[in-house]
Amino acid sequence: MSSGTKRPAAIREGEEFIICVGTQEVRKNHALLYYAYKLGLQKQMRLPRLIIVGREGWLTDDIRRMITTDPYVGSLITPMKDVGDEELTWLYQNALFAVFPSFYEGWGLPIAEAVHHGKLVLSSN
Repeated sequence: MSSGTKRPAAIREGEEFIICVGTQEVRKNHALLYYAYKLGLQKQMRLPRLIIVGREGWLTDDIRRMITTDPYVGSLITPMKDVGDEELTWLYQNALFAVFPSFYEGWGLPIAEAVHHGKLVLSSN
């Protein structure tokens, strides 16, 4: 473990995962990630765990319900709130890559953070 980092308890040692960092709200388009994972799992693709990091914003009830009640998605999509700086740094350092599917975004700090940690970013246009 690097100095200033801490593996979140929800992540198993050696587990592969991708991250999406940002407030959980409609404009961040987490529904796209849900549907992409659902389709991939229906096609029996081997997918890494998706960690969605960020506090809950407005209009999140529908996507939260879809993720938590879907038998295909199960535990492969994990929302994480209240992640501290040490855990967030660890997540960036250990993620396979980052995804950023927002419909609309200003600066997009999580993109810069992911690139700073040497991660590729899959982003909406």
